[in-house]
Amino acid sequence: AGRRVEALKMQQELLPILRKVNGPEDEDTLNGMTNLAVSLFEEGREEEALRLREEVLKLHRSVSGPKHPHTISAMNNLALSLSEAGRPVEALKLTEETLLLSRNVLGPEHGNTIGTMHNLANAYSDAGRREEALTLREEVLGLRRRFNGLEHPDTLKAMSTLASSYAETARRNESVKLREEVLPLFRKVLGPEHPYTLVAM
Repeated sequence: AGRRVEALKMQQELLPILRKVNGPEDEDTLNGMTNLAVSLFEEGREEEALRLREEVLKLHRSVSGPKHPHTISAMNNLALSLSEAGRPVEALKLTEETLLLSRNVLGPEHGNTIGTMHNLANAYSDAGRREEALTLREEVLGLRRRFNGLEHPDTLKAMSTLASSYAETARRNESVKLREEVLPLFRKVLGPEHPYTLVAM
């Protein structure tokens, strides 16, 4: 926790320097703002982080254009922040927009597109749209297995969330089968005491 506080303090001191030296629209300045937003969220300062991410998205749209990969990434970050700040309706809407744009610009099999699909599935699940979440999670797992391999942490996370979707939609046998498959992989890849392994148990 002490290191996080120290990192936050350094980022807060660095940002005005980046703005002054490089300008408010420079890529390094925008990266500095993004990093600061992450640190603010880690310290529980959601509203400050949210405002910063809104500003980053506005600047990326202005500087890089509405379809630039940096803009898409900023949209994704803001959607996650909205969700974490307890604004699920706005988060869901923005994640749907981000996925549509990501598929068109980056392609349906790009890593960032798959990550956005995962986020949207979570947003659907939170909104009680369980069948839509399940369909998307099945698609995510297929893509993760294909591009990341069976033992990649992102694949294991996709297996775990899909198992949750099966349980939520009364497909319990499939849920148990998938959890039995993922648990030994969590133990092997992340270790027996990792939080994800313990949750899987």
